[in-house]
Amino acid sequence: MSTLEKTINLLSILPESQIEMIYNFVQFLSSQYTVEKPFDTESLDDIFSKIATEYPNPLVGYRALCVRESMPV
Repeated sequence: MSTLEKTINLLSILPESQIEMIYNFVQFLSSQYTVEKPFDTESLDDIFSKIATEYPNPLVGYRALCVRESMPV
């Protein structure tokens, strides 16, 4: 039996007022929890912005090719 299943079984026998008290406590714990990012890691936004600046937009060249081919010579 998983921890979640054990918890659900215990919560099912408690009165609602105690469940609310437990919920408030868990909510408090959750608000105190902060994830510390290791020093050398980058966010996805940083990674995507680097990719966007290092690689040209392939649609720009494609559009230019389409315009060139549609124009009569």
